[in-house]
Amino acid sequence: MDGKEIIKGCYWNNWCKAHLFPKDDRYPLRMKMEFAYMDDTAIQLGVFDQRCFYCAFHEFDNQSIEKSLISEDILVRIFALLDRRVGKRRLLKMKDGMENEGETIQCFYAIRAAAENVI
Repeated sequence: MDGKEIIKGCYWNNWCKAHLFPKDDRYPLRMKMEFAYMDDTAIQLGVFDQRCFYCAFHEFDNQSIEKSLISEDILVRIFALLDRRVGKRRLLKMKDGMENEGETIQCFYAIRAAAENVI
């Protein structure tokens, strides 16, 4: 957007970049899951492959918008933010909690809020 890549993934398996993950409390979870644990750190590092993307979309497509908006998978949450079922009123309700969200979610919220003229 505006010449800046917001999220980036990798065609190759995410395990090729597993060494880039910080050794924090989520590290064991990331290493045990078949698809990388998608949070803001993983998005910023570009450590997800197309299977993670498809898996996230499958989860998003097969559950309610309410569950998608609170999903632990950041890709699912991004799909939900961009969904038309999230209207102006819901976007306004979400505005106060955005300062507690990661940079990527804030960016997609700003994109959607600008599109709906609720900024």
